[in-house]
Amino acid sequence: MSLWKGLASVPIFGRRTYEYFVMSNGSIVFLRHIDTVFEGLPVKTFQIVQRAHDEILVRVVKADGYSEKDTAFIKRNILWRHFQETTKVEVEVVESIPLEKSGKRRYIINKLPDLCDRYAPYNES
Repeated sequence: MSLWKGLASVPIFGRRTYEYFVMSNGSIVFLRHIDTVFEGLPVKTFQIVQRAHDEILVRVVKADGYSEKDTAFIKRNILWRHFQETTKVEVEVVESIPLEKSGKRRYIINKLPDLCDRYAPYNES
């Protein structure tokens, strides 16, 4: 087990945990306020998945009035606010986003391996 194990979910200010994405240049993007991207849009809920360092999937459950303009706005806004220009953003409109076993919804999912292990200077026995 590495000294850095679990750093992909960083506890900040007590009990709350914030997940993050790691970009190809090594920079870390915390998405603590990612919901602001969706403010005012006809979106019921969303989920953002990092599939690669430079590839993001945004799942959206649309509400009445959602259009392709909203999809383009989400792509533009996520890149502008949170990611590098070279990041590929795909928006997928889905009927629903399943809840976790705990009954909670995960808004952010990082599919990359635990990158902290790769940079850990020390491993426990």
